[in-house]
Formats: sequence, C-alpha cells, structure tokens
Amino acid sequence: MAYKNFSLEKLQDEFGIVTLRQNLTELHGVEIVEPSAWLSETLNIMRSLPNRSEKAKSESFIAPILAEIKRHNDDFLTIHSSDFLNVDPEHGLTSADVWKFIKLEKLTLYVEDEVYRIQDLSLLLGILQSIVNFYKRILI
Repeated sequence: MAYKNFSLEKLQDEFGIVTLRQNLTELHGVEIVEPSAWLSETLNIMRSLPNRSEKAKSESFIAPILAEIKRHNDDFLTIHSSDFLNVDPEHGLTSADVWKFIKLEKLTLYVEDEVYRIQDLSLLLGILQSIVNFYKRILI
C-alpha cells in the first residue's frame, strides 16, 4: 500500500490489524534526554523562518530532532522522508508541534494515549532514544 493511500481503516480491513490505545511511554520507562545547545539553537532559528506549507514547517523541526538522536547513536539511525501524512485538522495534529507515537507488534497496533508537544523537547528526545534503544537490543 502506497503511503499516500494509507489509512488506519485500510490496515484494519486488509491486514486484520487490531488497534489498542495505551500509554506507551509509561510502559517502557522513558528517560529524559536534554537537548544539546546545537539543537536548541537550530530549533530557534527554524521557528523564525517563514514556511510555505505545514510539511515544510514539520520537516524543519523533525530533521534537526532526528539528527540529534542520530548524533547519540552513531550510524544506527536512518532518516526517511515520505509523502504527505494527512491528519484531521480538528485534532490539531498537523505540524511538528504535536507528536503522537504508535507501535506495531504482530497484528496489534498500539496507539499512544498521550499527545506530546515540542515544548517538552527533553521528553520527546527521551521517547525517540528509547525507541532506538529498543531496536538496538534486537538488531545488534
């Protein structure tokens, strides 16, 4: 299924995926990761730049955050930018200001109950680092 054609309903119908809501970060004991001076400065610069679209705004925040995680993890992390992810604007999930996490385990899709904001950058970095740590244990 092409990413631009993705929907939760299609996953459920075509693959038998079951969706459960859960507080994933509490479940995995996330540790706070303080942002480097470089990341704080870069995000401040990005906030001041005009963006022509939500996708541009989103990527201008997400790329430095992922680069920060990569810096802590050598060559373990790869960044992939995909097509648009269209989200219902009524839920306010249209930019890099708001983050939500999911985890697919076999045929169960766990959807994070919490919504995280860019203002909680240390927590976001901790969540991303815990995801990387999880896969490092499995793959290395």
